[in-house]
Amino acid sequence: MTNQEAIRKAEMTLSSLSTGGLMNPTQASAFIRMVQDAPTILNDARVIEMDHDTQKIEKIGFGQRILRAAQEGVGLTKDQKAVPSTSTVNLSTKEVIAEVNITYDTLENNIEKEGLQNTIMQILAERAAVDIEELIVNGDKTSSDPYLAQLDGLRKQAISHIVDVNGEELTRATFKKGVKAVPS
Repeated sequence: MTNQEAIRKAEMTLSSLSTGGLMNPTQASAFIRMVQDAPTILNDARVIEMDHDTQKIEKIGFGQRILRAAQEGVGLTKDQKAVPSTSTVNLSTKEVIAEVNITYDTLENNIEKEGLQNTIMQILAERAAVDIEELIVNGDKTSSDPYLAQLDGLRKQAISHIVDVNGEELTRATFKKGVKAVPS
């Protein structure tokens, strides 16, 4: 190893130690995008990066059909006119952490050389996406698992439109039954 390579490795190590391993905002945004791109339900979820622990999001939408059959020269009645529903969604964060210890020998002897940091970030993002998905689906405030006890997930919150398949094999038809049970 040349002196320049040793200095570069030391600089990389020192730069990550100076922040305690924390990502700066640009790195965090890139990591969040990597997590969202992983092939999980997060891929289809709306992700909002927050600067604070809580945030309010105003919500507006139409829950039913808004189009009507038109009649020449006849306007819609008051009952036929579409009115959006509005509400406020309160978001609150839950702090999670992951630490990765990499030995100097690993840094020195890896086959990816300078690309190792990117590889580690990519596999971290993929695993984080799976873990976040687990929390979203299986979160339960009464759980003995501290990670899952942070919030009530989808399974815990689902109290209506439940389809019980009585232990049937999980198939495409099972999911279709579930989708059909949810009102439009």
